[in-house]
Amino acid sequence: MKALIRTALVGLGFALIGIFSLYWLKHSKAPFIVIGMVFSLYLLALTFMSSSFYKVILWNLCAIVLILTLCECLLAHKAFVPSIQPALNPVRTGHEEPAFRTEGNYSDPEGYFKDDLFLGYRPKQAARIRSARFYGDSVVYDVTYTIGPDRLRVTDSMIVDKIRPLFFSLAILLLSVKV
Repeated sequence: MKALIRTALVGLGFALIGIFSLYWLKHSKAPFIVIGMVFSLYLLALTFMSSSFYKVILWNLCAIVLILTLCECLLAHKAFVPSIQPALNPVRTGHEEPAFRTEGNYSDPEGYFKDDLFLGYRPKQAARIRSARFYGDSVVYDVTYTIGPDRLRVTDSMIVDKIRPLFFSLAILLLSVKV
């Protein structure tokens, strides 16, 4: 009878934690912190009420939940506390770093992507799309995508023909090496 009452109390505790968790999942920005703390306190209480075999298991489970909760606290702190980076460099000298700028029609509404019922988006049919990114006056990248009428990328066949012998000769070289 005593074991039945203890099992019922443990089950009731888990049910209350479940209801409590549903409430905090809906009404909190970081619910896993509160849920983790309550669950680890419940496991700690069960640790003191159980036999020696279960104490070790419950104690280790409590430690794991508590560590995960503390990691969640750290992540929530980084997410919700504003960054202190501007406070570290408050003095402006007038000589600012050059900014990034983007050119081309890749991200334009009529650019590369078109809505598609099945895929969500797809490339525009029979188009040449350019995208370039600059850091100050330096070119970071400058690329042009050519899309064919079948909505597949068209590549320069001359480049492909030059690469094939390279891969073939590397394969022969690797196969001829004796280990």
